Amino acid sequence: MLSKYENGLSTPTAEVLCKLAAALGVPLSSLVAEPGVAVEFVAFRKHSTLRIAEQERIKAEVICQVAGRRKLAAAVGEPQLNWREFAVSARSIEDAERHAVELRDEWKLSRNPIPSLISVMEEQGAEVIVIEAKDGFSGVSAWTAERQPIAVIQRREQDGARQRMDLAHELAHLILAADSAVDSEDYAKRFAGAFILPESAAISELGRKRSDLRLGELRAIKAKYGISLQ
Repeated sequence: MLSKYENGLSTPTAEVLCKLAAALGVPLSSLVAEPGVAVEFVAFRKHSTLRIAEQERIKAEVICQVAGRRKLAAAVGEPQLNWREFAVSARSIEDAERHAVELRDEWKLSRNPIPSLISVMEEQGAEVIVIEAKDGFSGVSAWTAERQPIAVIQRREQDGARQRMDLAHELAHLILAADSAVDSEDYAKRFAGAFILPESAAISELGRKRSDLRLGELRAIKAKYGISLQ
């Protein structure tokens, strides 16, 4: 019956709609009206074990959240976020390090630690959505019809460093041109690490040449920059 509803072969009664809304924990209006916002998703990560059904559920949740935010912003008179386009094309994986520094300079972040990457991205006009999803999901990026970027990441209550890396990873997907001559996943991994802890900052913290590293040093850098020991 659900398949018939979804394919327009049957129409649920008002009673059934109310029960569906209650079961899904959503307002009745969300089942009978179009969301009013168009979202184009960048592909989920390669080698992801996430089932298609869960991917579709995540997409639906994101669209609902974006639509809800638009309504709330309109109700309180909040201006629409304004994203300043920053697009790059990579010829080699090493370009990711250079692009990370260039974007930091563009956003006037210098080489300092970033206390809140979510706040930084939202200040630059990106929309960040943190959701609960099944294992296998780390993040996905998307664009609205108005070229508003969206970064969606998994909530990680016990692993803030991983959540920051996930967000920087999706930021890489948002800036990388589709015709780049590199694997987008490899690029995103390299970019994320360099954006959170640039090479010049690492050299400043550790020195250019070392014969050993102490765990205490790494823990201090982990706390300062919000990265994992790994």
